[in-house]
Amino acid sequence: MKLIIKGRKKFKVPQDLRSYIEDKILKYEKILPKEATVDVMMADVRGPQGGVDKVVHLTAVFPGEKNPFQIEQVTDDFFGSVDLAQERLEKHILKYKEKIKQGSRYPKKYWVA
Repeated sequence: MKLIIKGRKKFKVPQDLRSYIEDKILKYEKILPKEATVDVMMADVRGPQGGVDKVVHLTAVFPGEKNPFQIEQVTDDFFGSVDLAQERLEKHILKYKEKIKQGSRYPKKYWVA
């Protein structure tokens, strides 16, 4: 699994936050295939003015899926946003794994002539 962490709008991701994100997201590395990519983009929208403006935008691309999963969380601190995004990512991963395991909805019917 490939993990990309970026800051948007002149926001530089601190090392403690980067390691926190790696701990939260990379625990799914053994579940997901190697081709999966998770892109985490972070932004402090209003800057030093404060408020509920810490945005974490998470994009997960899994092999075999047409559209990537887009998750966006906004709270007053980055750690809370990462936690909420990680919970939603976990739900998407479980849904993806169940879809792969189940295959097609119904087995093919073979009619005998």
